[in-house]
Amino acid sequence: MRKKKPIAKKGKSAPRSRDSADREKGRMLEGIRAGRIEIWSEDESPAKDHKSSARSLVAEKRKRKELEENRRRMGREISVPDSGISLEADTQEILKVHTLADVFAALGHPVRLGLLTQVESLNSEGYTPSISELSESYELTRQAITTHLAILESVGLLEKTRSGRERRYAIRRKQLLSVSHSLGTIAGQWDQSLQRFKAMVESSD
Repeated sequence: MRKKKPIAKKGKSAPRSRDSADREKGRMLEGIRAGRIEIWSEDESPAKDHKSSARSLVAEKRKRKELEENRRRMGREISVPDSGISLEADTQEILKVHTLADVFAALGHPVRLGLLTQVESLNSEGYTPSISELSESYELTRQAITTHLAILESVGLLEKTRSGRERRYAIRRKQLLSVSHSLGTIAGQWDQSLQRFKAMVESSD
């Protein structure tokens, strides 16, 4: 009588494959923790990362080349230490003239000139006046006085400090000295021009 081969029941080999998958997963986790295995997402694959770095280097080189060409076109440059900005010499000279023109424009209004004189006088006595105190000398609204003071502050002639709710103003003496020096330089240039004009008129006679 022939013996029948035992028929393997379904599902007996499944636990064995699950154990194998679990062991493989465990080895991968250990490798990741130890740093032997690296994981990238689809957007962060090594190949794409390498291409991105190469593109960045090319863009950086192109940018540097453009900057060098711009500098050569601009010609001679000078450095402004306070701001770290590099400006062409003629541009900086124009900037100085514009700044001085703004200061003169601010001083060209009688109220602003009076406020500056008033603040300087009180500062010399060791006192920094508030907007309310400065407004008492003028038949103007507080808002109008505030606007005039803001203009003087914007060109560097006044500086503002807070004392509680009050805003107090003080003279910026360094800027005033700079303006005074500029006026002296301009006056000297005018004197020289007048002397040359006088000499030219006398020689023509």
